[in-house]
Amino acid sequence: MIIFDTETTDLVTSSDAPLHTQPKIIELFALKVDDVSWEIKGELELLIDPKMAITEEITKITGIKDEDVRGKGEFPEHYNVINDFWLGEAHSVGHNLTFDCDMLEIELRRIGKVTRFPWSKNRHCTVEDSEHYMGRRLKLIDLHTYLFGVGFEQAHRARNDVMATYRCAKEMASRGDLNIS
Repeated sequence: MIIFDTETTDLVTSSDAPLHTQPKIIELFALKVDDVSWEIKGELELLIDPKMAITEEITKITGIKDEDVRGKGEFPEHYNVINDFWLGEAHSVGHNLTFDCDMLEIELRRIGKVTRFPWSKNRHCTVEDSEHYMGRRLKLIDLHTYLFGVGFEQAHRARNDVMATYRCAKEMASRGDLNIS
């Protein structure tokens, strides 16, 4: 299974909007996890140069600045390593997974690789699968606090969000609330 998160230059606009108006991924972190044992088998961490200025608002949320991504390579330069990392994995997991899959699809559309990407057949969203805990959609930090009694540091950085999602998904699976099989 792949557990992943992206940080981006903005939020996704309408799917009808031209590609050049859609945001870009500036950070991607993914864990490869055994579907049964939950053992971490690998990780992928990328900063990606969007070739555009990162707004103050995004820097305030993520802590990522222009100088952090400058020269790190644009998305097409990272495509092969991302593709190889996903290859053969049947499950994708994320917190608000639709957003991250949409962002990945936007980047893949820009380079004509959407249908060539090894998308996982099964998608599991910890936001959707945890709504019954408090009767509403929970932010990742709120879900983590609900499950473990404590939040986590540096939310909105891909690595930290994925590690928190990993802990939450593993706990949710042990409770029967996330079915990875």
